[in-house]
Amino acid sequence: MKNTTAEDDTYQVSKILRDFNQPEKWKNSPWLSSYLVKDYLLSGKSQTPYQAVRDVFSDILDLLLQESPYYGDILRGRFWEGQHVAEMVKNGRPQYWEERNFYIYQKKAIARFTFLLSEREQRCQKIMLQSKPKNMAIFSKYRIAIISILFFALLSLFIVFDKETYFPAKSYSEGTLPSSSNLFIPTSTNREITFQENFENGTADDFKNKLGLWIIVSEANGNKVLDINSMDNSIEYPTIEFGESDWKNFILESRINIIDYKDSPLVSIRFRGNYLLTFAPYWNSIGLAFDPPWEDITYRTIELQKNKWYPFRIEVEDSKINVFLENKLIISQEISNEISGIVGFGTWPETHVQFDDVVIMLIQ
Repeated sequence: MKNTTAEDDTYQVSKILRDFNQPEKWKNSPWLSSYLVKDYLLSGKSQTPYQAVRDVFSDILDLLLQESPYYGDILRGRFWEGQHVAEMVKNGRPQYWEERNFYIYQKKAIARFTFLLSEREQRCQKIMLQSKPKNMAIFSKYRIAIISILFFALLSLFIVFDKETYFPAKSYSEGTLPSSSNLFIPTSTNREITFQENFENGTADDFKNKLGLWIIVSEANGNKVLDINSMDNSIEYPTIEFGESDWKNFILESRINIIDYKDSPLVSIRFRGNYLLTFAPYWNSIGLAFDPPWEDITYRTIELQKNKWYPFRIEVEDSKINVFLENKLIISQEISNEISGIVGFGTWPETHVQFDDVVIMLIQ
């Protein structure tokens, strides 16, 4: 594998774990060409790269279970056994927890799993590179036979692909944005402003505080903003809501400023009751998700800086969603569930974030 950052490795591992029993969804994963996979194939431990990845991951899970049964059981239940979070929480596995805490521990478990995996990959790489001269000598001796085998193998692949036998496209990935001709544009030009708040009067009267100390604060220039600070981790998942339950087709405009964070934070804008636009500055990503049960739909890799205001816009009409950040389209997605619902802001613990200039325009 190419040199990557710890964040990149963790993300790639997460993608495989999320679809662990559907390998066609991670056919482009760099782990398929890892030294560990090559070693498993050469040694005969696995017959295909997909099987090799699963075997490697299962071995790492065993290591994690020995080191931390708590983390190991989280991953085994979620990805190897395919249990839903609500099911695991209900059964108190591996011990009693709140569902909201689950995702924190799951991220920590994945991070530790990735560390153990990367550590073993580096050892395997070192061993295989040291044995490379010997392997090259073998290749030189039998190069004619090897080239012949490769030729006929490639010929058979051309025959297979000529018959249109291929894997389905990835469903969870950093997708390619559509061309301008295919871009969803709200069909109606009748857009009525139905909700607006800039907090300049020092209150947020039309917001319903569900959890956490949401307050109005003044910036250095005197501008007032909505502020939530859970850096002390005393409040789990602060949430505030606004709007009407029958909102379905609308445009939401606002600004977000992530002041500070620790560990693996997440800031979310919930709409239609269950869909979320997620900001994950630790992972440099913005994504679309559905909850509950939690399901990642798509994401974009975008570097998010602290103490910087980002204007964003969410356009929702029927089964189509467009997301703009700083007036640039970053997500364009078809969704399967056209439910309606109120809007809300939320954060994970250990996050300090601000919102301002909230506008909702209903699409008539």
